[in-house]
Amino acid sequence: MSKDSRYPNIIPDIIAGIVNGIVIVVSAMALGALIFTGELSIYLPQGIGILLFGSLIFA
Repeated sequence: MSKDSRYPNIIPDIIAGIVNGIVIVVSAMALGALIFTGELSIYLPQGIGILLFGSLIFA
């Protein structure tokens, strides 16, 4: 990229966004696995989906 680029920090910003997305997905799956244990384990896929959707809305 040239020195007079409008977006000089685009690569670090993209990497930070990818890392942040991975952290959000992993923490939503971990929280879903903690909440939906025992008798609620049959609802684990729906719970993870709800948590991911909630984190998308919150972000």
